[in-house]
Amino acid sequence: MWDRSLVRAVFTTVSVIVLVAGLVVYVSSRDGAKVADVPGSALAQTKTPEQLYGPQIAMPKSALRTAQKFIQTAVLRNDVGAAWALVTPHVRAGVTRAEWNTGNIPVVPYPREKFGGAKFKIDRHRERDILLEVLLTSHKLGVAPIDDFLELVPSSHGWLVQNFTPRGVNPPVPAAQP
Repeated sequence: MWDRSLVRAVFTTVSVIVLVAGLVVYVSSRDGAKVADVPGSALAQTKTPEQLYGPQIAMPKSALRTAQKFIQTAVLRNDVGAAWALVTPHVRAGVTRAEWNTGNIPVVPYPREKFGGAKFKIDRHRERDILLEVLLTSHKLGVAPIDDFLELVPSSHGWLVQNFTPRGVNPPVPAAQP
């Protein structure tokens, strides 16, 4: 059957048509602009950083002081009672004030006796959200540094810690705020 040139020509023609149709479908499905044009699609509803977090602002010194105090009080467990006032209910995770004061808190600790310092890198500083990367280092050999994300949100009293998450976990997405 393959010996006949007509069979080979028909088979080759059909194969080329199927290949071209497949390429057309593939290329058209990878065009993101057409998806965004569809009203109600997820891409059409994507908000800009300014819509999510507000306009960019100068880094407030009070926010950096809150982050530093949070590291000292909650992460290093120097004064967990004082850390209560620095965090939002999201960080407290349903823990009562009495439970919090025992030191059994939902914040990843760093060994106080091995703490060498904290370095902050600003990822985002906007009106409704500040995101810092915090590198906790040790002065002792053999203790690995820990890289965390620390998110701050404004409150009537300054800035509060909204999230403290180790690197390797997705960075925090801010909660909707009015």
